[in-house]
Amino acid sequence: MKRIVDILSGLVLVLVLLLAACTGDTDTASQDGDSDLLQLVPFVRPSVEMDTRAAVIPAGYQPFSELYPTTSMSPLSFGLFLTEEGFTLPASMGLITYRGQDNMGVDLWRSLVEVKRKHYYIYGFMPAEVATQGATVAPYNGDFKNGAVLTIKGMPTVSSADVCVVTGVQDASSPDAELDLHLGRFAYEGKPRGQNYVGVLLDHLYSEVDFRFMLDKTYYALRHIKLKKLTLKSIGYGTVTARVEIASNQTDTNPIVKITSENSGSTQDVDIFSDDEGVEIGTEATAFSALRGFAAAHATNSLGIVCQYDVYDTNGNLVRPNCVAENNMSLRVARLERGQKQVVTITIRPTYLYALSDPDLDNPTIVVNED
Repeated sequence: MKRIVDILSGLVLVLVLLLAACTGDTDTASQDGDSDLLQLVPFVRPSVEMDTRAAVIPAGYQPFSELYPTTSMSPLSFGLFLTEEGFTLPASMGLITYRGQDNMGVDLWRSLVEVKRKHYYIYGFMPAEVATQGATVAPYNGDFKNGAVLTIKGMPTVSSADVCVVTGVQDASSPDAELDLHLGRFAYEGKPRGQNYVGVLLDHLYSEVDFRFMLDKTYYALRHIKLKKLTLKSIGYGTVTARVEIASNQTDTNPIVKITSENSGSTQDVDIFSDDEGVEIGTEATAFSALRGFAAAHATNSLGIVCQYDVYDTNGNLVRPNCVAENNMSLRVARLERGQKQVVTITIRPTYLYALSDPDLDNPTIVVNED
């Protein structure tokens, strides 16, 4: 808990310095004397079970930046709606955007969410970038105090970033205030300037797919491979309009009632790994980088991968550059549910006993292991 407090204490100092340096920013200059910019303290449930770091955070949740290294989160924004009691529409979406780390490793967030000293209900999702055609919010059962219906338009079914929705909030007067976060609670009280921090709980809309690569030993004795790019493909739906129903509750249970999706665009691809020089693959299954992608299991159960790689002989001479192999992984992805993580081992094997020549006659096959 002390580590979390230290990090968050540094966060508020950096935010103060950042805002002071942005005196020409029209977003801050346009505020009236009774408004402020909301700041964020995010927590997320990991895809694998882990011990909680603080008793005041629900079991299984950890600080967002501890689970997802922030060096890989650019751009990344939270799209938040500050709604009011009743059927008050429209509610515009504001952004809280990740800006990198300072030289002490403290996360920097930049807020464009204006809050006044009144009663709100906060709903939202991340990253805001997945709403390629915009997002809207409507009250659940006629009143925002009962929950909300988030509509995320043009959401890709595959992503290089996790996609989550807010499942609980708590207001705090400072980033190091003790938080007693609860699932299903979305009320927020606006405070005076400099005191508007909100802790948020996040739950997954997507499933995580982690990749491990290895070479067949027979193949490795003849040729070596360096992976240069890994692309995750959606087979079928490419973008969807997702409708997420969220019900407020006092029972500390997950408030996501239902998720529905309808096709809204053609198939899309996303690069989840890229290295111009390539990374050599050995004969043991290895996660040599953060080779992970995310898929909307509620929208599609069919994925594919495209690998780009270079082939070398055992003396290190480049034999074939920029080879491409494509594979369908639909059987494995059909078993995924949102919030789950699947580890997929990719084994590269020769298609035949090599008659060595330069260039080689054919690409090796890529096999997705089932265990």
